[in-house]
Amino acid sequence: ALRLKQVALFGEADYHLTDKLKVTAGLRAFRETQDIHAETIFFTPQPDFNGDQTASGLNPKFALDSQLDDDRLLYAVAAKGFRSGGVNGGGSSKPTYDPDHLWSYEVGVKGYLLDRRLTFNLAAFYIDWRDIQISVPDPALPGLSFIDNAGAAHSTGIEAELTARPIEGLEIGASLGVNEAVLHELTQGGVVIYERARLPNVPKVKTGLSVDYSRPVSQDISAFGRVDWSYTGSSMNGVTPAFTTQPVRQDSYNLVNLRFGLRADRWELEGFVENLTNEIAQLNIDPGLSSPGNPVVSVNRPRTVGVALRTRF
Repeated sequence: ALRLKQVALFGEADYHLTDKLKVTAGLRAFRETQDIHAETIFFTPQPDFNGDQTASGLNPKFALDSQLDDDRLLYAVAAKGFRSGGVNGGGSSKPTYDPDHLWSYEVGVKGYLLDRRLTFNLAAFYIDWRDIQISVPDPALPGLSFIDNAGAAHSTGIEAELTARPIEGLEIGASLGVNEAVLHELTQGGVVIYERARLPNVPKVKTGLSVDYSRPVSQDISAFGRVDWSYTGSSMNGVTPAFTTQPVRQDSYNLVNLRFGLRADRWELEGFVENLTNEIAQLNIDPGLSSPGNPVVSVNRPRTVGVALRTRF
């Protein structure tokens, strides 16, 4: 059983340097305590674990916004964040693990073009991640793993979104994300056991397209249709050799979804086809349960066809 108590105090203030230039500063102070009772059940009896863990800190935020004109905003943000620690259990080599921390930096521009028929968002980011929580093999329990604060990583990338409304009722969207996420080093017991590897389950590229169209078919009813396509690039399922398997590449995949129907003020009738092409996507290849030549893979849902009726009161 886990009892978590967190107390936080936070605030944020804005100041306009000029009519078009604004600075923002914020701060979040926190303190959390975890009281843990873990009943450990493995193949052989293991002792229960009782303990507590306390973490505290300050997470600042700074932002600068420049309103270039009525249709364009330039911004920059720097912020610190954390993720709570936790418990592995009494049978593990390391019963608890600490919070991890990151600083994120982002600059971007957003706005409108072509008489506001085109909306755009463009951003570049850098994330510096410390004391990263990651699953590593447990030397005391062969075939099992535990979470440890085992290294440092960084992530560099760009994100772009475009939405066009060329004619009434038609909206076309496009998005692109590129992310180079690298683990600098992985440590265990204070010893560097791995260097320079891709962070697991983080694809380098994600992109998508959507087309949405609606038009009235009577005074009170409109017909609509939407198609979405998304592409998720390949990723790695782990960092270090896990038990009997080396890290493997999880394949890229494409997904297509369709939605169409009729809507009025109080109701909506929709038909849908999810995963139109019946793509089998490798969402995760489990590094602990897999063995050479016998991967244990989590996949997406197969093609799904259905009808939904919604009403609003």
